[in-house]
Order: sequence, then structure tokens, then C-alpha cells
Amino acid sequence: MLTTCPLCPDKKMTVSRMTCECGRLHVEGEVHLPPLARLGADDCRLAEELILCSGNLKTLAARFDITYPTLRKRLNSMIERLQKERQRDQEKIKGILSQMEAGDLEPEEGVKRIEDIKHGL
Repeated sequence: MLTTCPLCPDKKMTVSRMTCECGRLHVEGEVHLPPLARLGADDCRLAEELILCSGNLKTLAARFDITYPTLRKRLNSMIERLQKERQRDQEKIKGILSQMEAGDLEPEEGVKRIEDIKHGL
């Protein structure tokens, strides 16, 4: 889950290192997370609870002890943020395709990057 940078609140923190639970394997570099995983903690909790409530908004509102209109506002805001994340992915893909067309990026590497974006990890 990504959070904002404490030094520059308008910037998001990104994942650049992954470690196996055993502690023996580390992978460093650009790690692309799916759009839902890039949302904040509150949005992820809301999405998780929505799934656990089988999509029933009345039950979800009760779990959060809020009214349906308040829940609907939260969901709409989360949907907007998720759509922005997906749009960022589309922009990254366009950039990769442009680099491939210009010859600045090998096709195999470009395809790999696009697949990483489209499929997450």
C-alpha cells in the first residue's frame, strides 16, 4: 500500500524493493503495483470490507457505522482515485510505445514493461 511522502506530501511513495519472508531473497528496482494496491489505507480497507460484505452496501454502511449517502460519497471518491491510477497506467503504456517507436527502447523490454503494467506482479 502506498502512502504519501512525509517530506513532499504531494508525492507518493513507491515500492522499489521486495524481500522474501525467509529473508534470503531481495529484489530491487522498479516494482509496478496494480491500481488498487496503490490506493491509500482507507480506500484499501473500504474495498476489502466491500468484498467481505459481498457487495452489499447496506451491510457495508453498517460496518462503518455511517449512512448510505456518506458511504456512497466515499465509494465515489475511491472510484475516482482508482480511475486516475488506471489512467496513469495508460499514460505509462503510451510512453513506452513512443520509446519503442523512436528506437529508444528494445521491443522485448517494452513488451515486458507493458505486461508488468497490465498484469501487476
